Amino acid sequence: MSSELCSLLLPTILCSATLSFHAFFALLFVAAISSYWLVPGGLAWALSSNKNTISGPSGFPILGLVFSFTGALTHRVLSKLANGLKAKSLMSFSVGVIRFIISSNPDTAKEILNSSAFADCPVKKSVYELLLHRTMGFAPFGEYWRNLRRISATHLFAPRRIAATGEFRLNIGLNMVNQIKGLMESNNAVEVREILHFGSLNNVMKTVFRKSYDFGKSGDANDFEVEELVKKGYELLGMLLLDSKKILQFSLYRLIFYNSEIRMKLLSTFIKFSM
Repeated sequence: MSSELCSLLLPTILCSATLSFHAFFALLFVAAISSYWLVPGGLAWALSSNKNTISGPSGFPILGLVFSFTGALTHRVLSKLANGLKAKSLMSFSVGVIRFIISSNPDTAKEILNSSAFADCPVKKSVYELLLHRTMGFAPFGEYWRNLRRISATHLFAPRRIAATGEFRLNIGLNMVNQIKGLMESNNAVEVREILHFGSLNNVMKTVFRKSYDFGKSGDANDFEVEELVKKGYELLGMLLLDSKKILQFSLYRLIFYNSEIRMKLLSTFIKFSM
Protein backbone atom coordinates (compact mmCIF):
# COMPACT_ATOMS: atom_id res chain seq x y z
CA MET A 1 0.00 0.00 0.00
CA SER A 2 1.38 3.43 -0.91
CA SER A 3 2.11 5.90 1.87
CA GLU A 4 -0.40 8.40 0.41
CA LEU A 5 -3.21 5.83 0.37
CA CYS A 6 -2.26 4.59 3.83
CA SER A 7 -2.37 8.08 5.29
CA LEU A 8 -5.87 8.52 3.88
CA LEU A 9 -7.25 5.24 5.24
CA LEU A 10 -5.32 4.63 8.46
CA PRO A 11 -3.78 6.56 11.35
CA THR A 12 -0.13 7.48 10.85
CA ILE A 13 1.07 5.01 13.47
CA LEU A 14 -0.34 2.10 11.43
CA CYS A 15 1.34 3.10 8.19
CA SER A 16 4.51 1.10 8.75
CA ALA A 17 5.48 -1.69 6.38
CA THR A 18 4.72 -4.42 8.93
CA LEU A 19 1.34 -3.17 10.11
CA SER A 20 -0.28 -1.64 7.05
CA PHE A 21 -1.07 -4.95 5.32
CA HIS A 22 -2.82 -6.47 8.35
CA ALA A 23 -4.57 -3.23 9.25
CA PHE A 24 -5.89 -2.84 5.70
CA PHE A 25 -7.47 -6.29 5.69
CA ALA A 26 -8.78 -5.75 9.22
CA LEU A 27 -10.58 -2.67 7.93
CA LEU A 28 -11.97 -4.67 5.02
CA PHE A 29 -13.24 -7.32 7.45
CA VAL A 30 -14.91 -4.72 9.68
CA ALA A 31 -16.49 -3.09 6.63
CA ALA A 32 -17.84 -6.44 5.42
CA ILE A 33 -19.32 -7.24 8.83
CA SER A 34 -20.84 -3.77 9.08
CA SER A 35 -22.48 -4.13 5.67
CA TYR A 36 -24.48 -7.07 7.08
CA TRP A 37 -24.98 -5.73 10.57
CA LEU A 38 -26.25 -2.27 9.55
CA VAL A 39 -28.98 -3.65 7.28
CA PRO A 40 -32.48 -2.75 8.59
CA GLY A 41 -33.61 -5.68 10.71
CA GLY A 42 -30.10 -6.97 11.42
CA LEU A 43 -28.00 -9.93 10.32
CA ALA A 44 -30.79 -12.44 9.64
CA TRP A 45 -32.52 -10.09 7.20
CA ALA A 46 -29.20 -9.30 5.51
CA LEU A 47 -28.68 -13.04 4.87
CA SER A 48 -32.23 -13.48 3.60
CA SER A 49 -32.94 -13.91 -0.11
CA ASN A 50 -35.92 -11.58 0.29
CA LYS A 51 -34.65 -8.12 -0.59
CA ASN A 52 -37.80 -6.20 0.34
CA THR A 53 -36.64 -3.80 3.04
CA ILE A 54 -38.67 -3.61 6.26
CA SER A 55 -37.76 -0.98 8.83
CA GLY A 56 -36.20 -2.32 11.98
CA PRO A 57 -33.26 -2.02 14.40
CA SER A 58 -29.94 -3.69 13.59
CA GLY A 59 -29.29 -4.72 17.19
CA PHE A 60 -25.97 -6.10 18.37
CA PRO A 61 -23.57 -7.70 15.87
CA ILE A 62 -24.49 -11.37 15.30
CA LEU A 63 -26.73 -11.48 18.41
CA GLY A 64 -29.32 -8.97 17.20
CA LEU A 65 -32.01 -8.18 19.79
CA VAL A 66 -31.47 -11.32 21.87
CA PHE A 67 -31.06 -9.28 25.07
CA SER A 68 -34.54 -7.78 24.62
CA PHE A 69 -35.95 -11.20 25.50
CA THR A 70 -34.09 -11.56 28.79
CA GLY A 71 -36.40 -9.28 30.77
CA ALA A 72 -40.03 -9.59 31.79
CA LEU A 73 -41.24 -6.64 29.69
CA THR A 74 -40.14 -7.64 26.20
CA HIS A 75 -43.33 -6.26 24.64
CA ARG A 76 -42.58 -2.79 26.02
CA VAL A 77 -39.00 -2.86 24.75
CA LEU A 78 -40.15 -3.84 21.25
CA SER A 79 -42.97 -1.28 21.35
CA LYS A 80 -40.52 1.49 22.24
CA LEU A 81 -38.25 0.47 19.35
CA ALA A 82 -41.19 0.42 16.93
CA ASN A 83 -42.31 3.87 18.05
CA GLY A 84 -38.80 5.26 17.73
CA LEU A 85 -38.42 3.93 14.18
CA LYS A 86 -42.01 4.86 13.23
CA ALA A 87 -42.57 1.19 12.37
CA LYS A 88 -45.67 0.38 14.43
CA SER A 89 -47.38 -1.08 11.38
CA LEU A 90 -44.54 -3.53 10.68
CA MET A 91 -41.04 -3.85 12.13
CA SER A 92 -38.33 -6.41 11.45
CA PHE A 93 -35.50 -7.53 13.71
CA SER A 94 -33.09 -10.41 14.17
CA VAL A 95 -32.19 -12.78 16.98
CA GLY A 96 -29.00 -14.43 15.76
CA VAL A 97 -29.83 -15.70 12.26
CA ILE A 98 -33.58 -15.98 12.93
CA ARG A 99 -35.86 -13.37 11.33
CA PHE A 100 -38.74 -11.79 13.26
CA ILE A 101 -41.49 -9.34 12.41
CA ILE A 102 -43.91 -7.64 14.78
CA SER A 103 -46.92 -5.42 14.20
CA SER A 104 -48.90 -3.12 16.49
CA ASN A 105 -51.51 -2.45 13.82
CA PRO A 106 -54.59 -4.73 13.86
CA ASP A 107 -55.09 -4.52 10.08
CA THR A 108 -51.48 -5.50 9.40
CA ALA A 109 -51.65 -8.31 11.98
CA LYS A 110 -54.82 -9.65 10.34
CA GLU A 111 -53.14 -9.58 6.93
CA ILE A 112 -50.14 -11.50 8.31
CA LEU A 113 -52.31 -14.15 9.99
CA ASN A 114 -54.33 -14.67 6.81
CA SER A 115 -51.30 -14.96 4.53
CA SER A 116 -50.15 -18.30 3.13
CA ALA A 117 -46.59 -17.59 4.28
CA PHE A 118 -47.74 -17.56 7.90
CA ALA A 119 -50.00 -20.60 7.50
CA ASP A 120 -47.24 -22.67 5.86
CA CYS A 121 -44.41 -21.68 8.23
CA PRO A 122 -42.24 -24.66 9.31
CA VAL A 123 -43.16 -26.43 12.52
CA LYS A 124 -40.53 -26.43 15.27
CA LYS A 125 -39.00 -29.69 16.45
CA SER A 126 -40.24 -29.01 19.98
CA VAL A 127 -43.82 -29.16 18.64
CA TYR A 128 -43.23 -32.67 17.29
CA GLU A 129 -41.60 -33.79 20.52
CA LEU A 130 -44.60 -32.56 22.52
CA LEU A 131 -47.04 -34.37 20.18
CA LEU A 132 -48.67 -31.09 19.12
CA HIS A 133 -47.93 -31.21 15.38
CA ARG A 134 -51.44 -32.54 14.60
CA THR A 135 -53.31 -29.96 16.66
CA MET A 136 -55.18 -27.08 15.03
CA GLY A 137 -52.72 -24.52 16.33
CA PHE A 138 -49.71 -26.11 14.60
CA ALA A 139 -51.09 -28.29 11.78
CA PRO A 140 -50.27 -27.07 8.24
CA PHE A 141 -53.04 -25.32 6.37
CA GLY A 142 -55.04 -27.72 4.21
CA GLU A 143 -57.90 -30.21 4.28
CA TYR A 144 -56.85 -31.69 7.64
CA TRP A 145 -56.73 -28.26 9.27
CA ARG A 146 -60.13 -27.30 7.81
CA ASN A 147 -61.64 -30.52 9.21
CA LEU A 148 -60.25 -29.71 12.66
CA ARG A 149 -61.71 -26.23 12.49
CA ARG A 150 -65.08 -27.59 11.38
CA ILE A 151 -65.14 -30.12 14.23
CA SER A 152 -64.17 -27.54 16.85
CA ALA A 153 -66.78 -25.06 15.58
CA THR A 154 -69.49 -27.75 15.59
CA HIS A 155 -68.73 -29.34 18.96
CA LEU A 156 -66.24 -27.49 21.16
CA PHE A 157 -67.44 -23.96 20.39
CA ALA A 158 -71.08 -24.74 19.65
CA PRO A 159 -73.54 -22.24 21.23
CA ARG A 160 -75.05 -24.95 23.43
CA ARG A 161 -71.61 -26.02 24.70
CA ILE A 162 -70.56 -22.43 25.40
CA ALA A 163 -73.81 -21.74 27.25
CA ALA A 164 -73.35 -24.88 29.35
CA THR A 165 -69.99 -23.65 30.67
CA GLY A 166 -71.15 -20.07 31.23
CA GLU A 167 -71.63 -20.51 34.97
CA PHE A 168 -68.14 -21.96 35.36
CA ARG A 169 -66.59 -19.04 33.47
CA LEU A 170 -68.50 -16.67 35.72
CA ASN A 171 -67.07 -18.42 38.78
CA ILE A 172 -63.56 -18.14 37.32
CA GLY A 173 -64.05 -14.40 36.83
CA LEU A 174 -65.34 -13.91 40.37
CA ASN A 175 -62.47 -15.96 41.75
CA MET A 176 -59.96 -13.80 39.86
CA VAL A 177 -61.57 -10.64 41.27
CA ASN A 178 -61.36 -12.06 44.80
CA GLN A 179 -57.70 -12.99 44.28
CA ILE A 180 -56.86 -9.47 43.11
CA LYS A 181 -58.73 -7.98 46.06
CA GLY A 182 -56.97 -10.29 48.53
CA LEU A 183 -53.52 -9.55 47.11
CA MET A 184 -54.12 -5.81 47.23
CA GLU A 185 -55.20 -6.03 50.87
CA SER A 186 -52.24 -8.20 51.92
CA ASN A 187 -49.37 -7.13 49.63
CA ASN A 188 -50.60 -3.87 48.11
CA ALA A 189 -49.42 -5.28 44.76
CA VAL A 190 -50.87 -7.69 42.20
CA GLU A 191 -49.15 -9.83 39.57
CA VAL A 192 -51.99 -9.72 37.06
CA ARG A 193 -50.27 -11.95 34.51
CA GLU A 194 -50.20 -14.94 36.87
CA ILE A 195 -53.86 -14.53 37.82
CA LEU A 196 -54.92 -14.29 34.17
CA HIS A 197 -52.73 -17.27 33.29
CA PHE A 198 -54.28 -19.55 35.92
CA GLY A 199 -57.79 -18.32 35.11
CA SER A 200 -57.48 -18.96 31.37
CA LEU A 201 -55.76 -22.30 31.97
CA ASN A 202 -58.54 -23.45 34.28
CA ASN A 203 -61.11 -22.40 31.68
CA VAL A 204 -59.35 -24.46 28.99
CA MET A 205 -59.05 -27.52 31.25
CA LYS A 206 -62.75 -27.35 32.16
CA THR A 207 -63.88 -26.79 28.55
CA VAL A 208 -61.76 -29.56 27.04
CA PHE A 209 -61.31 -32.13 29.83
CA ARG A 210 -64.32 -31.30 32.06
CA LYS A 211 -61.98 -30.90 35.05
CA SER A 212 -61.36 -27.86 37.23
CA TYR A 213 -58.15 -27.19 39.15
CA ASP A 214 -57.08 -24.95 41.98
CA PHE A 215 -53.89 -23.62 40.42
CA GLY A 216 -51.43 -21.52 42.35
CA LYS A 217 -52.15 -23.20 45.69
CA SER A 218 -50.32 -26.09 47.31
CA GLY A 219 -53.40 -27.95 48.53
CA ASP A 220 -53.52 -30.64 45.84
CA ALA A 221 -50.46 -32.40 44.44
CA ASN A 222 -52.28 -33.20 41.20
CA ASP A 223 -53.05 -29.51 40.60
CA PHE A 224 -49.40 -28.63 41.18
CA GLU A 225 -48.28 -31.39 38.80
CA VAL A 226 -50.55 -30.16 35.99
CA GLU A 227 -49.36 -26.61 36.60
CA GLU A 228 -45.70 -27.65 36.30
CA LEU A 229 -46.46 -29.68 33.18
CA VAL A 230 -48.08 -26.73 31.43
CA LYS A 231 -45.29 -24.39 32.52
CA LYS A 232 -42.61 -26.69 31.08
CA GLY A 233 -44.59 -26.98 27.86
CA TYR A 234 -44.71 -23.20 27.50
CA GLU A 235 -40.98 -22.95 28.13
CA LEU A 236 -40.16 -25.51 25.46
CA LEU A 237 -42.53 -24.06 22.88
CA GLY A 238 -41.08 -20.61 23.50
CA MET A 239 -37.53 -21.59 22.64
CA LEU A 240 -35.97 -19.57 19.80
CA LEU A 241 -35.96 -22.16 17.01
CA LEU A 242 -32.67 -23.65 18.15
CA ASP A 243 -33.46 -26.73 16.06
CA SER A 244 -33.55 -24.80 12.77
CA LYS A 245 -30.92 -25.87 10.24
CA LYS A 246 -29.27 -22.49 9.73
CA ILE A 247 -25.70 -21.32 9.67
CA LEU A 248 -23.90 -19.92 12.71
CA GLN A 249 -25.30 -22.45 15.18
CA PHE A 250 -22.96 -22.08 18.12
CA SER A 251 -21.83 -24.92 20.38
CA LEU A 252 -23.64 -23.23 23.27
CA TYR A 253 -26.89 -23.33 21.28
CA ARG A 254 -26.38 -27.03 20.59
CA LEU A 255 -25.80 -27.71 24.28
CA ILE A 256 -28.96 -25.82 25.27
CA PHE A 257 -31.09 -27.63 22.71
CA TYR A 258 -29.64 -31.03 23.67
CA ASN A 259 -30.79 -30.37 27.22
CA SER A 260 -34.24 -29.30 25.99
CA GLU A 261 -34.54 -32.45 23.86
CA ILE A 262 -34.12 -34.58 26.99
CA ARG A 263 -36.78 -32.53 28.78
CA MET A 264 -39.16 -32.82 25.82
CA LYS A 265 -38.79 -36.61 25.72
CA LEU A 266 -39.55 -36.83 29.45
CA LEU A 267 -42.52 -34.51 29.06
CA SER A 268 -43.98 -36.38 26.07
CA THR A 269 -43.60 -39.67 27.98
CA PHE A 270 -45.55 -38.17 30.88
CA ILE A 271 -48.29 -36.96 28.48
CA LYS A 272 -48.64 -40.44 26.95
CA PHE A 273 -48.81 -42.00 30.41
CA SER A 274 -51.43 -39.49 31.56
CA MET A 275 -53.62 -40.11 28.52
